[in-house]
Amino acid sequence: MHTDQTQTYASPPMYELKEIRRWTLDEGHDKLSDQQGAILFHLTYSGLLVITQGKATFEIRGRIYEGFEGTCLKLPPGTQVDIDIQGSPSYELFLLHYQSTNDLWGSPQETIEFSFDERDSLHRKLRMLLERNVEGGILALQNHILFQQLMLQLWKEHASMETDELWKIEDMQSQWHHEERYEDETAVEQTISYMHEHYNEHMLIGTLALDAHMTRWHYGQVFKSLTGQTPMDYLTALRIVLSKQLLAVNPGARLRDIAGKVGFHDEFYYSRRFKKMTGISQINSKSREPNRHESFVFSILVNCYPLVYVLLPLIVAFITC
Repeated sequence: MHTDQTQTYASPPMYELKEIRRWTLDEGHDKLSDQQGAILFHLTYSGLLVITQGKATFEIRGRIYEGFEGTCLKLPPGTQVDIDIQGSPSYELFLLHYQSTNDLWGSPQETIEFSFDERDSLHRKLRMLLERNVEGGILALQNHILFQQLMLQLWKEHASMETDELWKIEDMQSQWHHEERYEDETAVEQTISYMHEHYNEHMLIGTLALDAHMTRWHYGQVFKSLTGQTPMDYLTALRIVLSKQLLAVNPGARLRDIAGKVGFHDEFYYSRRFKKMTGISQINSKSREPNRHESFVFSILVNCYPLVYVLLPLIVAFITC
């Protein structure tokens, strides 16, 4: 039987990102002057203002809006915005300047205020759009798709959407969440690999989270789901296991030198962590002859870092026996 099946599609809403800007102030910074605490800009195209940290006051067309973490404002073309962030000890604001086609999201000249809940996912997309610097080609297409995903996510958060539209979006969001989870895990695995390569260097968990394009809290959650440990506990365990092997093969080495070689800059802190984790002091550890099993484990830790993070708790238990 011959069949000829055709499906026609209506033109979808389309969003083209023209510019993304970010304003930020870290907590503990000196109080801002009146001039520093005011931001003024004029939109040629449509805009989205997103507050991911702190609070701010917006004056738009004579109306005052109070914005807090999780607030989003959709602004029509031609809008002039006056932002006051004087009262916030720290803040982070994003402005997405975009051109739209077939946009069904409210009236073209309407300012829409709403809040969003999935903050880690949204913040990750915003940071990726901000930090990617591409002029064209396939990477530009990836950025374009990422921006469509971000806009659809915000559509979902907008409370005035029809229920049946939300159900349709739920299916797409579910698939994207699965893909994002995979991307998050891959990003965390890359930082774990970095730990194994640079365990002897000064390392900040907050910096690793930034490298993975995540908030520190979200990074810790994904890290623990993969390893069963917090990032700092994992890094400490890795350093202790490696130092134990170094002590065994270099019994004459000074504790300060051993501590420094595996990334501990305080030998007394290192001694306390070593005894707490292994149950013995470094002196007793030095007296033990290294066996071939520990040498094998050491080889795994140094050479097979992409695979070992799942096994590290077992390795720690094994070597402390």
